[in-house]
Amino acid sequence: MSEDDFNADLERRVKLTYDEIESNNSSKGEFRMERIKQVILLQRLFNYGETFTMYDENSNKFIFNEMAYVCEKYLYDLQRHNYLNGVNIRE
Repeated sequence: MSEDDFNADLERRVKLTYDEIESNNSSKGEFRMERIKQVILLQRLFNYGETFTMYDENSNKFIFNEMAYVCEKYLYDLQRHNYLNGVNIRE
């Protein structure tokens, strides 16, 4: 994936995240409880594959997970650096 493609995808995911946060925080009652369960489940299963939305139990709000965002950028940069420098990482 080119750097431009990565940045475009990242921007799309950030916008989607803020839209999801706004929608989830305005939800009420039983629907809100379902959204909380779904977001927590999706985080456990897929980490932050599509959005950076997380539920903060302390504030009882959906928020942007800055650490997941920074990690995503770091991992891309690391893979790009390793690719350009011919470094192989074994699992």
